[in-house]
Amino acid sequence: MKFSARYIFYALLALLIGSLLWRQFRPTNYHTEINLTGLGALPVQASGRIMPIDSVARINLLLIAQKDHYQNAEGERREALNWLADLWFDPAAAAQAPIFRIDHPDIKDILHAESEKKKYFSLMELMPHLQTLEEQFQLIDPEPTKRDPYQSALSKLHTALSIYDGLADQVVASPLSQEVSTAEATYDFIAGLGKAVEQPPEDPMMAEQLNQIRRDLQVFYSQQARANMIQPFPSKQGASAPIERQSNVPSAADVQADSWRSLPGILLATLEGERMPATLRQWAILAHAYRNGHIEQFDMQVKLLNDQYHERLAGLDHKVRFEMFLNQLNPFLFSEIVYILAFLLAALSWIFAPKTLRPAAYILMILAFLMHTYGLGGRIYIQERPPVTTLYSSAIFIGWFVILLCWLIEDRFRYGFATAAGSAIGYATLIIAAHLMKQEGDTMGVMRAVLDSNFWLATHVPTVTIGYSATFLAGFLGIIYLLLARIPNGMNKDAEKALRGMVYGTTCFALLFSFVGTVLGGIWADQSWGRFWGWDPKENGALMIVLWGAAMLHARWGRVIGPTGFMQMALVGNIITAWSWFGTNMLGIGLHSYGFMDKAFYALMGFILSQLLLIVIAAVIPPRPELPERL
Repeated sequence: MKFSARYIFYALLALLIGSLLWRQFRPTNYHTEINLTGLGALPVQASGRIMPIDSVARINLLLIAQKDHYQNAEGERREALNWLADLWFDPAAAAQAPIFRIDHPDIKDILHAESEKKKYFSLMELMPHLQTLEEQFQLIDPEPTKRDPYQSALSKLHTALSIYDGLADQVVASPLSQEVSTAEATYDFIAGLGKAVEQPPEDPMMAEQLNQIRRDLQVFYSQQARANMIQPFPSKQGASAPIERQSNVPSAADVQADSWRSLPGILLATLEGERMPATLRQWAILAHAYRNGHIEQFDMQVKLLNDQYHERLAGLDHKVRFEMFLNQLNPFLFSEIVYILAFLLAALSWIFAPKTLRPAAYILMILAFLMHTYGLGGRIYIQERPPVTTLYSSAIFIGWFVILLCWLIEDRFRYGFATAAGSAIGYATLIIAAHLMKQEGDTMGVMRAVLDSNFWLATHVPTVTIGYSATFLAGFLGIIYLLLARIPNGMNKDAEKALRGMVYGTTCFALLFSFVGTVLGGIWADQSWGRFWGWDPKENGALMIVLWGAAMLHARWGRVIGPTGFMQMALVGNIITAWSWFGTNMLGIGLHSYGFMDKAFYALMGFILSQLLLIVIAAVIPPRPELPERL
């Protein structure tokens, strides 16, 4: 049998795809015999929702280190769950983990860092300099837009240290993890104080002393509970009702009104007469087993806690386990890698081997799209919300819808233009989403009250976002046109005509959805804020997209511009849409402002400059003479 180069290429492509899929589905290696997978699957309440401990670890390590893993002193990769388990159960080991990213040379000077190339530092390396750092933290300007690079770097380090400090002692206090007997004695003492309220000692002086200790502990645990980031303990069913207490003493109900409680919240409720849940002692045993390497005891406690939480959570347990699976699968990272491969193959197909490379790029784009769809659907399933709820999810959805459009376009016009444009946008939006995750933390957390409407989130927001998607697609197709029209043999007349039709049709589609989405947004604003239009920066951005799309179509219909001019206008559409999507959020004013982000600002300015540069190049360098000058 005779094999051609095409079959060899497809075989190599299949091998590459198989290796990527294997890397996605293989079990996570925690480099430990202890059952960390079972620990990561345990549910807790954080960010206003129920999530697995694995998500808590990933979210917070991303905020601290800007990535969901780190390398220990031996250069071995350690996962976020390794770090969180150390932080909770073996704080001395966690303090050795180099997770604090520091890039600014002035901060490195404070730490007396010997190597300028070193980026990550451990808490042990920071501790000797904490007093100096605290003095520098006082100099940070409260207004983010007024901070210089040094103050911005200080602010990030201060936030990272605050997260680290707030995350510690969430399931068992550090001193109590040393010995189970110490924890048992402490818990018994607190439970005894709670019982002493109903059965006070006969000695009045002893009773008053116990009451004073109890009141002091109530104030302390109340403050701790309000500061706690995580509630890992589901309330014990059938717990006795809180006893009557003085009105000026904080109560457990004041601190934790729902069915989940933090460690201080549990201890506070115990002081008020509730029975202490058995899970508290089980967590203490778990911590002691982890710290001392008792594998069987640790695994037994993890299984016991998982079984208990499964019974109490009922219908929520499967979502928690699915979220952990989605974390480990990381579908967006897979799609990101495959999208860039699809783009490269589609671009190469315009130079050589189009019959081989174009189908391969098309298949890769669809494969990445399917994984992209799985990740997007998984988020919808977990949140029980429409696909767009945050700036992060808007990036995920924009890329997804662009690829959907490109699939439909490429299915009709097999020139590779839609594959290249869609894969480039899909890759870019997932890169944007990855950076936004490092800023937002939990991307599926509680939304702002004004956004808490599934009807409008399912109508206005996706409609406007679809308008963004189509406008970007028209702009990127325009970039391809402007480049290929100036490259010898870049495209023939049939391909040129098809590409012009793609940009025109996509622009019409974008205008329709942008207009409808803007009107729906006005209706929502009227219901929420009492006015249809308020000239908010975000509203102005949406209006600019609509007006520019209309201007593009009128200029084309009136033959005011030729193909080059229409494509240049499509690039201006990229600029307007990028500004409406990100720029209006960073102004710090208006009801749609989400805060200034210095990295996003510079990235946005870079994108705008790139579009302006392409417009200028297209104006200076004429297209090939055989291509039409008029529409």
